[in-house]
Amino acid sequence: MKRFYISAVVFALYLVLIATSFAYGGSIHLGLTAIESMEYVEHNGGVEIWHTFQGNPYVTPRYEENSWGYFNDNPEVFVTYKFALDFYVQNATVSVQTLFQFSDIFNAYALLDVGTNGVAWTNVPTNDVVDISTLVHNSDTIYLRGRLWSEYGPPGCKWVYQSNGSAYGMMLDASGFDYLAPEPDGIILFSLGTIGLMFWGLRNKRRLG
Repeated sequence: MKRFYISAVVFALYLVLIATSFAYGGSIHLGLTAIESMEYVEHNGGVEIWHTFQGNPYVTPRYEENSWGYFNDNPEVFVTYKFALDFYVQNATVSVQTLFQFSDIFNAYALLDVGTNGVAWTNVPTNDVVDISTLVHNSDTIYLRGRLWSEYGPPGCKWVYQSNGSAYGMMLDASGFDYLAPEPDGIILFSLGTIGLMFWGLRNKRRLG
């Protein structure tokens, strides 16, 4: 009987924790231009802001022109953004717009990586709204990294570009809770175990009665 009461109390406390986790939370909605995005830069690995294409600002590789132009030996550069949150993420989406003005002639790319610690990364598509919930689940920090390269030089690779007259080049939406939300598998296993203990306690009670 003692085990029965202990398991019942623990289960009740666990339910209270779950309810509390879902009762309090927060969310963010960030729409950023290239200039505004620089506020969140943790590490600039060779990029700068340009304003030269149709009046829209964008982030581009910072290459020094040599006697042969920008061709052949341009390195890949990167920029890392850090978004520190006051809640633990349960749902999140991200979108970063890019543009390659001379892609029909010269090679260029701009890759978007997502992480939670600035060390381990997962690549996701650009120019689309991407669900990154599973990649940042239960984290209170979201890192985004752009890896940029352009054969032609800075104008050939446009990152966080406001395409099609849009107001923003980068958008990040996230919501979550003040406490770590229990993993679904953990809830199921704990519930099954508690139910088993309850049946065991009731069976012993009947035997003793």
